[in-house]
Amino acid sequence: MIPSFTLRATFSSSVFVCTFLLLTHPVSAISITHVQVTIGSTDYTPASVGWSFPVTLQPGQDLVLTQHYQGPPDTSRSYNFDTSDGTQLDTSTGIPEIPLITFTVDGVTTSFLDTLQILTVGGHDGGGNEAQDWRRVFTGLGVDVYLGYADTVHPERCGALAESVGLRPALTCLPSPFFEATVFQGTGAYLQPGNPQSQPFHCGYDDPDPTCRDSAGIRFIALPEPSNPVPESGSLVMLGTGLLVGAWTMKHERVFARRRTTGHTLHSRTALARGVRR
Repeated sequence: MIPSFTLRATFSSSVFVCTFLLLTHPVSAISITHVQVTIGSTDYTPASVGWSFPVTLQPGQDLVLTQHYQGPPDTSRSYNFDTSDGTQLDTSTGIPEIPLITFTVDGVTTSFLDTLQILTVGGHDGGGNEAQDWRRVFTGLGVDVYLGYADTVHPERCGALAESVGLRPALTCLPSPFFEATVFQGTGAYLQPGNPQSQPFHCGYDDPDPTCRDSAGIRFIALPEPSNPVPESGSLVMLGTGLLVGAWTMKHERVFARRRTTGHTLHSRTALARGVRR
């Protein structure tokens, strides 16, 4: 949709409204070329998880990164982005390490901390269900960044462990949207032994396809067009034209007002003169 600009000027008892189309600068796509998660001494990189870059996103499009093992799916190596397993304690404080997320967009690299500890499930890896819905944790470089967790493996109710430590559970065991992302990078796994399933939304031993997930998730959304776009030069010309029209209208409004006043005065003087002659 092309936005409009409305010029409104008030002249005594009338209102002049002038609307112009603004031909805004098109918003270009962004290119994500690197994403990495560091927890203590453990790094999750494109090479170790299997993500591929660059990924180009148009405004409003999104990218979801999750476990993405580049080999035959199995019951162990396929779970290669289970960041809660990478939880480590700071040797000086005894507090769980805070995950550090680093990414590069259009050649600019930035980092931020997962202070909510979404990727480490609050610093707990007690074996409960870790599923968490998306939470926006960072905005910058033309993207919103969300973190979440997919867990169709642990047999408890979806998100039970996450909810118990004050995080936002994913009630269907997957953050939403997940597979529906514009660009989705993720592969499934087979169910590990010792996880009998009775809850909905979990994977099972009898699944013929590798549908299991026990993995952190990162979602990038390319920001849409700014709400207050800067007009191009052509738009400024149109705006200037509108101002001239407004000025012309104001001038002639005043001229008409003077003429009405002058006419009324002359009429009164003529009537008075006639009365005197009588």
